[in-house]
Amino acid sequence: MKTAKKSKPSFTADVLKHLQRHGSITNLQAIERYGSWKCSARISDLRRAGYEIATKLVKVKTRYGKEVEVAKYILKRK
Repeated sequence: MKTAKKSKPSFTADVLKHLQRHGSITNLQAIERYGSWKCSARISDLRRAGYEIATKLVKVKTRYGKEVEVAKYILKRK
């Protein structure tokens, strides 16, 4: 059975809800939780809509133990 493909506005809404609940999101979280491979594009959509979102590079370890930097998007609270 096929599942309906989520639309861009739906992914944007998912990312916004996550930011509002948790304060931040990484690309990996967006992929794992919402199936969105375009987190940075959704963040850009939200910024254009007037949300203030900061980007911070954070270090994480890969499953092989290598340290890499990923973007963490942080919703600025008003």
